[in-house]
Amino acid sequence: MKIGISAIHVRPGKSGSHQPYLVNLVSAMSMLETPHEFILFVTPANQYLFENARDKMEFVVYPALAEEVLPRIFLEQMWLPLDAHRRKIDVLHYPGTTASFLLRQSDVVTVHHDSVTQRISMSSIRNIYYDTALMIIKRAGRIIAPSQVYADELVKYFGYRPERVQPVHHGVSSIFRNVASSEVEKVREKYGIEPNAILTITNTRPHKNIPNLLRAYHLLITRYCLENQLVMVGYIEETVLMQIISDISDDPEHMRSRINVIPFLPHEQLPPIYSAAAVFVFFSKVETFGMPLVEAMACGLPVVASDIPIHREILQSAGLLVPPEAPDALAAAFHKILTNKEYRSLLVQSALSRSQQFSWEKTARQTLRVYEDSWSSTRKD
Repeated sequence: MKIGISAIHVRPGKSGSHQPYLVNLVSAMSMLETPHEFILFVTPANQYLFENARDKMEFVVYPALAEEVLPRIFLEQMWLPLDAHRRKIDVLHYPGTTASFLLRQSDVVTVHHDSVTQRISMSSIRNIYYDTALMIIKRAGRIIAPSQVYADELVKYFGYRPERVQPVHHGVSSIFRNVASSEVEKVREKYGIEPNAILTITNTRPHKNIPNLLRAYHLLITRYCLENQLVMVGYIEETVLMQIISDISDDPEHMRSRINVIPFLPHEQLPPIYSAAAVFVFFSKVETFGMPLVEAMACGLPVVASDIPIHREILQSAGLLVPPEAPDALAAAFHKILTNKEYRSLLVQSALSRSQQFSWEKTARQTLRVYEDSWSSTRKD
């Protein structure tokens, strides 16, 4: 079987979790012993991300204009499927949620997010675009969802056939571990991270539930008299952050002084950031997987997360779950983890144990089976 994988949607440093998902998947896929032939479609700017797969996969480098949004959409919609046909590719994997309207029944699409569960965080134009794109995907031979919970939601909201939607968890890279103290100290000094900090990897989009996270942090300061630094890593809009703080606190300047905002960092720079913290929080209202949860667990961090179905699936009993509309409960959870060493130690051990259930090799093997199933079902038809 000849398998094509499109990476033309990945823009280094600008594609969020799409980048580490595809980089790690391709790397792990290239290490599998398989008789199949692989072709990877890349751009001049992103091909270096996949360098360790070059010996095992044929690279097709599309022109630099593929790095711009509108030309990329055109290439994905028109040129890519025609190119796949010309190259006699049996299964073409669209790993970035959208796919061509020329999608074949043997093709595979990974859906990371949609215009129903995350509608509040998308513009009207993006909602229309994803509404259309996710209906086109119905024709795919197989649809990969990063969790069983999300697979069920796709069936419910878009009418996908259940037998065509396959849940495949993301993995976690071996770089995520409890790193050496010397690395941690360098990161503390570079980014001003204080000991016993609370860490979140997030952004200020509405579904990330930042107002309730900050309400809980305000209660930690005012009710529990703990001023552990809150470290927020990601695309954090300062105006949005200050507006939320001003609505919550009588002393917004002091509260803001206890929050350390670190701009988005390349994925490979995150392990010592995790290791520098005392607790990790992920308080979204909606997620489809939650890659930072698994990374934090692999780094030996106790985890507290919003009590939503996907977090129950990923964490199981390895973290503390709190209703997303209950900042009081989140503040109490912070206090317990930060002041009870025995309880914190139990959470650390359960987190490390649960993280071992996730690997990119496992993800690659399951994804390869999806390719094979899609091609096999098409041939039977």
